[in-house]
Amino acid sequence: VVTEGTKAQRIAAPLGVAGAIVAPTPEAVGQASSAPSASPSRFSQPVDNGLSLGIRLGYGISFGSIDTVTSLSTEVSGQIPFWLDVGYLFNPYFYAGAYLSYGILSVPSTALAPDCSRFAVSCSGSEVRVGIDVQVRLLGKNKLQPWLGLGFLGYEGGSETASLGGSTFTGSVSGVEWASPQGGLDYKFLPTLSAGGFVGATVGQFLGRSADSGGVPQSGFGLVGHAIHGTIFIGVRANFDLHI
Repeated sequence: VVTEGTKAQRIAAPLGVAGAIVAPTPEAVGQASSAPSASPSRFSQPVDNGLSLGIRLGYGISFGSIDTVTSLSTEVSGQIPFWLDVGYLFNPYFYAGAYLSYGILSVPSTALAPDCSRFAVSCSGSEVRVGIDVQVRLLGKNKLQPWLGLGFLGYEGGSETASLGGSTFTGSVSGVEWASPQGGLDYKFLPTLSAGGFVGATVGQFLGRSADSGGVPQSGFGLVGHAIHGTIFIGVRANFDLHI
């Protein structure tokens, strides 16, 4: 009998004696016991706990106000976020970690009024979000993985720049992202790799606003009170769990 993974096993084969039973030699027994057994790949085994990495791509629509007099929609009509999740899977159900998102803003002609509405003026913008979040995988190691998440107490900062020739004007805001509820449905293509769609939203508040022209700070661009704003996201994500 040759067991799985056994190789180079010596077998005694007597000649001329029909029906004889010969016990294996001690050398053969030693070789069989020392033969290496095949071990499954770490990528083929589900992760009970370890490092977890995620990347997301989607689209976001803004809502709310920058302050009590300026609607956020006059400055930003949408964004494309490049979103990274890094954390630890404590068990097949619970994850905790941090997120970092860099968003390319879609800037309307009403932004940085009246600069972006002027002929030949080019306007662009970006946003950075960073914070901590937790996620619950409702079915654990199941191939179909519905999940719920919550980010909280994050930082949010955005800027828009109007350029004409060698002249630039930049307006910036920064504040706190109070909460970011999320949810999605992933499918495990491999025991360590899953992908699917997600939806989410952010709720935040800007606490500061500034502007500069050609690198020179400008006065009179502070916030007028404080207001709530946010972004609704929809997109796809891929998640990779590691045995670390």
